[in-house]
Amino acid sequence: FSDLNLIHSTTWKKIYVNLTEEDAIAIGAKYRIFIRAIKPANQEARIYLDNVRLLYLDYFFIVFTGIIETMGIVREIVKSPSGNHSFWIESSLSKELKVDQSVAHNGACLTVEQIEGNTYRVTAIPETLQKTTLSTLKTGDYINLERRMILGARIDGHLVQGHVDGVGTCTQSVQEGESWSFAFEYPAQLGHITVPKGSICV
Repeated sequence: FSDLNLIHSTTWKKIYVNLTEEDAIAIGAKYRIFIRAIKPANQEARIYLDNVRLLYLDYFFIVFTGIIETMGIVREIVKSPSGNHSFWIESSLSKELKVDQSVAHNGACLTVEQIEGNTYRVTAIPETLQKTTLSTLKTGDYINLERRMILGARIDGHLVQGHVDGVGTCTQSVQEGESWSFAFEYPAQLGHITVPKGSICV
């Protein structure tokens, strides 16, 4: 932060920053930290603070809506000796992604590691593979994709984390007019995750 006007207060252990809202967002995004842009008794400074808090939430509380944005195609799967599976996904979203961004793959949150043209790479560790259907993917399979939501935007679905609890089985599917009704069963140890009138990502 050598290019910023910083004054460090050892009493409160805070850093006071004189910078614009645009700079606050850019620095916060680069270093992934919570910047408090404060100027006492200044209305404009409180606006800065609110915006930077929004940035902080956007980085450290990754959430999705559960609404599929598009579908990708699995182009390559690389399995490591440690049990990790790296997936190369072809998608119309690839050119809009950035390394370290989070994307839900069939509901499971994975981090973008590399981007090449219209494909990108993500990796699932053994625990993720055990709790999701990602371990069953084959080259050429389609996969549901959703980018993390932007806080402050309209939410079309629900707030979900992309942390999958386990795999269930579809036991019945019935068409009802223009809709479909599905029945699922799941391991008994996951029973605590359901509540009457609650929602669940499938």
